[in-house]
Amino acid sequence: MPFPIAAAALMAARTAATTAAAAAPGMFKSGAKKAFSAGKQYAVSAGKLAAEEARGLARNIVANTTARAAAKATNFLDAQKRRIYETATGSYYTNTRNGNRNYRPRAVYENVVGTRNVNKLNKPGYLTKTYNNVNRFY
Repeated sequence: MPFPIAAAALMAARTAATTAAAAAPGMFKSGAKKAFSAGKQYAVSAGKLAAEEARGLARNIVANTTARAAAKATNFLDAQKRRIYETATGSYYTNTRNGNRNYRPRAVYENVVGTRNVNKLNKPGYLTKTYNNVNRFY
C-alpha cells in the first residue's frame, strides 16, 4: 500500500487476527476473521481518504502554479517582430529563435493581439513595469 496510515492499519488488523487465531484456534477463529475483515475495511477506507486528499493537494498546487506562470501577451513587438510577453511579476520577455528568452526586449512595433496590423512606434524603447495598466517606455 502506498500510504503509511493504511499500511499500518492493515498490519495492526493482521497482527490482531493472527494473535487471536494462535491463542485459541477453535474458539476465536470466526472472531479473528471478523476483526481482520474490519481492520482491512478500515485500512482500505483510510487509504482512499488519504489518496483523495493527496489528489486535492496536487490539484491546488497545479492550479496555483499555472496561474502564477501564465504570461500575458502585450501589444508590442521587438525589432524582429517577435511578441513581447509580460510575466505575473511585471517583467517582460520575448522568446528567441534558439528557445531562450530575452528579458530586456526593445519595443519597436505595436500590434493588437489577434490582428495583422503592425505599426512602427514613433519612439521605440524598453518596456518597464506597468503602472495602472499602462506600459511605460524608457
